[in-house]
Amino acid sequence: MTGTAVVAATTRPALVGAHGDIKAWIIQRRERLSSELQEVKQALERARERKWATDTLARQVRSLEKHEIFLAKVTAALDVGYAIVPNFDLDALAVRTNEKVQSWRIHKGEQPVIGAARLPVGQGDYVSPDPELISWEEEITRADGKGSYKVTMYRTTDHAPVDVPFVLMKQELADALHAALQERIFDEIGIVRDARWGRRGDPVLVGRINHPKRTRWENRGVSFFIGWWFDVRALEA
Repeated sequence: MTGTAVVAATTRPALVGAHGDIKAWIIQRRERLSSELQEVKQALERARERKWATDTLARQVRSLEKHEIFLAKVTAALDVGYAIVPNFDLDALAVRTNEKVQSWRIHKGEQPVIGAARLPVGQGDYVSPDPELISWEEEITRADGKGSYKVTMYRTTDHAPVDVPFVLMKQELADALHAALQERIFDEIGIVRDARWGRRGDPVLVGRINHPKRTRWENRGVSFFIGWWFDVRALEA
């Protein structure tokens, strides 16, 4: 695949070969990345010795290190045998983090979400994206000073364990999910469903590795197929 930025496959055997091409490209990119990182680190050290400004060089080092971690995780997923799939809209059920929960104070109806920490392979633990909450009632005085009203308030307290829906308790999917959680490669793991059927749709279990430059507006990353079940009764007349 030298000289091209696109890998394509139209058959299952070709898909296996395409993943091999992707791994070969990543190996070459990581070699170049390692050289770039070493060069910038040396420039950063020289700047520190000479009392020069280091902010730009330090940012470059952090950016290159994050990208190296990202490529290492993609390689690990391919090595295990996961297949790349499109970045579908994901209903996350597990995110990997090593950070404590921030103490958010929120109103009823708001829902804080725990984000993945984008850690190297093997680090952190999987938790629910929905943290544990405590609630209480507060008396709020009206803006005009005439009377008051009660509001239910919440505060985040801790991480919540991964909440596995019943639909994933089928043995094959449960085993596949357990294996993915143990490998600690993916930043987040979740379910993709047919939107027409809502929560009744056949679930596809997907793991996602988030790109270092992913934002809430741009869903950059690489997703991998973990498991799926299909109700053959959908084929009946």
